Amino acid sequence: MTPERRTKIVATLGPASESPEQLRALVAAGMDAARLNLSHGTHADHAERARRVREVEAEVGRPIALIGDLQGPKLRIGELAEPVILTHGEQQTNCAEDSATDGDLDIAFGLLLADAQWGSSGAIDYHQAARDVIADMRDEVRQVREYSAVWPDRPRVYFEEWMDPMISGIRWVSELIEIAGGRDIFAELRPEGSAQGRVVTSEQVLARDPQIILASWCGKPVDREAIVGRPGWDRLSAVKAGEIHEIAGEDVLSPGPSLMLGLRRIHELIQAFVSG
Repeated sequence: MTPERRTKIVATLGPASESPEQLRALVAAGMDAARLNLSHGTHADHAERARRVREVEAEVGRPIALIGDLQGPKLRIGELAEPVILTHGEQQTNCAEDSATDGDLDIAFGLLLADAQWGSSGAIDYHQAARDVIADMRDEVRQVREYSAVWPDRPRVYFEEWMDPMISGIRWVSELIEIAGGRDIFAELRPEGSAQGRVVTSEQVLARDPQIILASWCGKPVDREAIVGRPGWDRLSAVKAGEIHEIAGEDVLSPGPSLMLGLRRIHELIQAFVSG
C-alpha cells in the first residue's frame, strides 16, 4: 500500500515552465499546486497559464490548485523626464505621485515616514510619546547651546565625510558642530545639498588650520595615519595636538533622532579641547 503523501509540492510557473508539455512533466513529477507570481507579467499572461493548468488538470484527472501570489506595497520611482544621477551624500526629495517638482523623485506609492512626521503628528500610533521625545531633544539642544555659548573661543573644526575626494560635512553636521561649541571651517558650504558641492582640497584645509578634525567615512573605518600622512598636514594644529576623532556614521550622517548621539559626542570632544 502506498503511504499517503501529506506534503504538497508547489511549482512556480514562468516562461520556462508554462508550456503544456512542461506542465504535464511537472504534474507527473508530483506538482500539487501551480503558483502564479503576480508581481510579474500581465493579467492576460496569468489567465493563459491558469487555463493551461486547468486543461492539464482535466487530462490527468486529479485536482491541481492555483495559487495567486500577490505583491505587497512597493516604492517605485515614477516616470522621469530625464536621467537623475545621485552622488554620494546628496540630498534628494522623494514625493508622492503627481506632486513632484523639478529636482524631486516621483514615488509611485506614497509612504508616511515616522521620522519625518515626529515634528507634526508624531510617530505612528505613538503621538504623545513622540512629542515627549521631541521635547526632550529640544531641551537637550538648548542646554548644549547655552553651555557652549559662554566659551570665549570656539575651536576651528573640520568634518570630513569622505576622503577621496575630500568632502566636508553636510548641513546638519555643520549645525551640530556649531551647537556643540565649535566653528565649522567650511560653514559656507553648508547650503550645498550635493556632495559634489562640498568637495574641498588639501590646500584649503591647510589654509584654515583646523584645531579639531572629525571624520566619518560613510561606514568605512577612518584611517588616522592616512590623515596624518597627507602632505603638509603635520603642520595642522589638530594633527599636532592629536585631535583627530572618528564619529560613528549612524550618529551623524542621517537626519533623525540618532543625531542627538552625534551631538553629544561632538560636544564632549569640543568641551575636552576647550577645557584642556
